[in-house]
Amino acid sequence: MEETRDVMDLIDEFRKNGDYEKEYELLLEEAMNGNTKAMVRLANMYFYNQYVQRDFLKAYKYYNMAAQLGDFDAMFRATNLYFMYPDIIPSDNVVKYLLELVDNENASACISLGDLYERGVLVEQSALKAIELYEKAIEYGDTFGYELIGDIYFKGEYVEQDYKKAFEYYTKNPSRNLDTDIRIGKMYEKGLGVTQDIRKAIEYYRSAVETYENDVERLDPELYPVDHEHYEEVREHIKALERGQCE
Repeated sequence: MEETRDVMDLIDEFRKNGDYEKEYELLLEEAMNGNTKAMVRLANMYFYNQYVQRDFLKAYKYYNMAAQLGDFDAMFRATNLYFMYPDIIPSDNVVKYLLELVDNENASACISLGDLYERGVLVEQSALKAIELYEKAIEYGDTFGYELIGDIYFKGEYVEQDYKKAFEYYTKNPSRNLDTDIRIGKMYEKGLGVTQDIRKAIEYYRSAVETYENDVERLDPELYPVDHEHYEEVREHIKALERGQCE
């Protein structure tokens, strides 16, 4: 254990000094010797485009190596890569890793596994199982689960559509995302499950646009693509509501 710490300290020293070639070489050597921390660091270099050219398949390779040795962080990163790039990242171990992470009370894994059950991808479709997992995520501290349950009731694809329940779950989350604010805005605009209120609709639409503007400034567009046209349409819709041109 002491030796592993010393090696990782040396690797950190190479990074601080800007000696990325030596950092990479030692990380690779340590990874081949079974050091899971080195595997994850190596994968991060490929994922974040640090010194080496960005390569998501190579990033997955090293995350998966560490995950196979029981590293929970690597399991999460490997499954997250699959969700970002399902067309190129292998799906073989996704459900296995997520189940292990859920058993370890990982809230984000509950969200991811719930998503698979909701869509019927890699597992048999079950909205009830998805809701159960989203509720677990909430229990473990991820309030995004409220929004996802709200979405299930809002869309009504796998359960009976219920706008009141959707609104109830949406508004329980103190840190909603921009798409949820747009849905709440629509509910107020159209009177879906709530009393129609155009002023509140505009308030939620504006909140979504502000979140979008902040995200555009801080997120890497290659890793987190944003539908710019959609939010331009929301801006125009706000203007139309303010002019009283939308029924």
